This record gives sequence, C-alpha cells and structure tokens, in this order.
Amino acid sequence: MTIKAPRKKTPVSMQFRDDDLTTIDRGAQLLGLSRTEFMRRAAPHEAQTAIPERNRFSTLLGHRNAVGSSGEGFQR
Repeated sequence: MTIKAPRKKTPVSMQFRDDDLTTIDRGAQLLGLSRTEFMRRAAPHEAQTAIPERNRFSTLLGHRNAVGSSGEGFQR
C-alpha cells in the first residue's frame, strides 16, 4: 500500500501586461475557469510541452557534435 504525502501548495505572485491579462481572462472565461485555475492548468501544460522539445533539441545537437565540423555522413 502506497501512502501519498500531501502536496505542498506554494503561492506564486506574477505581474502581467494589461493586454496579456485580458487574453488570459478571456481564455479562462471561455473554459468556465477562474483566472487562477486557468493559470494553474496552463503553466504545467507549457512545461510538459517544452521539456520534450528541449530533449529533442539536445539530442540533435549531440548528433551534430558527434559528426563534427567535417559533416561526414551528411555529404551527398
């Protein structure tokens, strides 16, 4: 049996430009969410999107560095 520890909630304070806040509020309204809940969902979603993209980029750079400046293996 696994016992889960309660998740710690950490307050985060952010400042937005008025036009960005208007966009955030509109998105939240369309989904029937509060601004807080909208941001709570949006931030992890963006992070989950960025992490695999960064990993693919690092892998690509690793392949490029393995080939070296000669470009061997990529010549026609």
